[in-house]
Amino acid sequence: MDRNFTWQPFYHELANELIRWENRQQELISFLEELRTQGFVITPLHDKDRDGARFLLNEIDPFTFFGVFNRRIGYVQRLAILRQVKVYFKLQSELPEDLDGIPLLNNMKSWFFSGQSSRRAHDVGKLWRVFQMALAEKTREAPAFAQACDDALTVKQTNVNLTMGLFWIR
Repeated sequence: MDRNFTWQPFYHELANELIRWENRQQELISFLEELRTQGFVITPLHDKDRDGARFLLNEIDPFTFFGVFNRRIGYVQRLAILRQVKVYFKLQSELPEDLDGIPLLNNMKSWFFSGQSSRRAHDVGKLWRVFQMALAEKTREAPAFAQACDDALTVKQTNVNLTMGLFWIR
């Protein structure tokens, strides 16, 4: 029996769950920070203002959330994070037996948006919009989805990684 791409059901279910978290971004950030305190290798979530003062992010998009476990941190660490994600979100899908074929982000640039000093007010919202539209079956062919993708591509630091993010969720 071929056991490749066993990550797909898990990723699809997680995406379907995350669609409801746009107004709960602080909870997503807190969850990830809690994992960091437990020793997991988590994407740095500290931003800095124009003066260089560092602070915890106050917003996050779903692609950056997915990027936490889709970067070059090793299979064991990625699977350990996914195990925690499964528990936190009460996912029913089995943990993946493989992570084959998943494109990985550069660890140094794993956010889909820029830091606060150059981030525009609606950048993260644009990423949520394209995420939500990508999960709706019929809208992927609609001109509105293409426009949402174009809008998301105006977000500084979003580039080919948007294609990777869309691949992860569907």
